[in-house]
Amino acid sequence: MIRKIKTSNDRQINDSFAYASGFKEKSTEGKHFEYRWTRDPDDLRSYTRLIDKYYESELRLPDSYKKIDYNDLNSYFLVGYEEDKLFGGTKISLNNPLVRNSLPNEKLGFNYSLVFPELNLRERRYCEISRTAINEKHRGNSLFYTISFDLFKKLMDKNDIRYMFICASKARLRLYKSFASKTFTYLDTREYDVKEWSEDSNLEFYIAAFENN
Repeated sequence: MIRKIKTSNDRQINDSFAYASGFKEKSTEGKHFEYRWTRDPDDLRSYTRLIDKYYESELRLPDSYKKIDYNDLNSYFLVGYEEDKLFGGTKISLNNPLVRNSLPNEKLGFNYSLVFPELNLRERRYCEISRTAINEKHRGNSLFYTISFDLFKKLMDKNDIRYMFICASKARLRLYKSFASKTFTYLDTREYDVKEWSEDSNLEFYIAAFENN
């Protein structure tokens, strides 16, 4: 059974971040799982180590992709724990047209408004999902993805976010789309062209767009 819990570090975050509660569950084997939003330094260090290991084993990407900015106040970090061991994490970054902040992928030279001109992103808020990493033991844990997108939606509804973008390799994007489409309306997939990445990796990247209805 799953029940909502409040994040333990509300005082460190703003109202929008505190609005999104986490989840706890107990598996049939009696193990306790927890999914929570965090900015706790220990959580983020464990999450960063998982990103390094995950992407080193699956993708050959430059360090600029694997690093995360702990002080990025437009990004929120969601982590999953089995007992006291972190097994998964992901990040959602929110755009604010009033201050025109660039999302992490846009800082690499990519521009969502140019690739998706029909969405009129200069006047609407949007977000980006990135840095999803799960350890090998839990790769088949579909509940992590289901809970992640449910919490993403709550955060997006609170902040009036209209569109969500996910960038990944073709195979991994297929996985993310299968879960995201249960909560959001899938719009389109287009090529993701960042020269820095294409020169350092043999993989082709794609960006999928979803609408929050």
